[in-house]
This record gives sequence, C-alpha cells and structure tokens, in this order.
Amino acid sequence: MDPRRQSRAISPVIATMLLVGLTVLLSALVYLMVAGLPASMPLDTMKDLQYIEITAVYDQDDEYAHAMNYDSRVLLTHKGTRELENDDLRALVYRNGEQLNCRIDTLNGVKIQSTVHTGLSRLYGPGSQGKTWAPGETLTIDLNNGTLHPGDELRIDIFSKSKNTVISSDTYQVF
Repeated sequence: MDPRRQSRAISPVIATMLLVGLTVLLSALVYLMVAGLPASMPLDTMKDLQYIEITAVYDQDDEYAHAMNYDSRVLLTHKGTRELENDDLRALVYRNGEQLNCRIDTLNGVKIQSTVHTGLSRLYGPGSQGKTWAPGETLTIDLNNGTLHPGDELRIDIFSKSKNTVISSDTYQVF
C-alpha cells in the first residue's frame, strides 16, 4: 500500500474529529455562561428598577377628622415576583431631587427605632412585619410631619445592602 494514500485518508477523519471536538467545547462554554445567569434576569433594567412602586402619599391626619397636617405617609407596593429580605434592604428618600435626612437602614418594621432626628416616625404594614416582603404586600414609610407638601417630587431608592446596588427606584408627584 502506498504510504501517501494512507495519510490522506486519515487527514479528513482527524479534521472531522477536531471540528466536532471544537464544536462540543464551544457549546459547553456557551451553556456554562447561560446557566450561570439568574433565571429572573430582566431584559429591561429600568422596568426591573420600578417593581416597588410609590402607590400614594397621605398628607391628612387620620386621627383628627382628616385635618391637613402634611402627615407625609408614603405607601409602597411590592409589584415584583419574588420575596425580598427586609433586613437586606435600606432606603434613601429624595424630595425635589435632594436627599432627605431620613435614615431607613432596614425595611423590617420591627427593627426600626422611630426618633424625630432620623426623619422617620415609623415603618408599618404587611410588607414590613416579617423577615420578607412578599409580592403584592404594602409597606408604609411614615416620615416626620411636614416633610412633604403638594407639588413636591418624591423619589425613593431601595438598596440591597448585600449587593450594595439599587434594586428599585420610583418617583411620585405629591398632590
């Protein structure tokens, strides 16, 4: 048998095996990259940053015949699809683009200490009563009276403390 002819017959087999091996390797790399992404990764980042919504701002006192006292109670609604760990969340509050001197280091209402100098009277509602804030639940941030007035633009940013990133941001025009 001619040695030149034998080596030519092996070359296409080796080339095919190398191409198949390379294809399998690339497929495995693509799979590992895709499998490493979270299943709930949003396609639209801004939409994801608005899954906690400012539903209302109340400026009348419920206890005294609805007298106008600029009560500044902010109702938030969890519009997302997964529970959030309240102890991992903190909030920053802005009025007309300026950050307020309001310390909200957790959204767990049981752990909030209300004092006038923190800008927060209390935190309450179903979303703040346990370890987690479930989708559909509400949470009320009761800011010090007089903090918000009609015409103010309110923005609340919710942060994940463990990731040190904003997970939600919403703006509301107080009326």
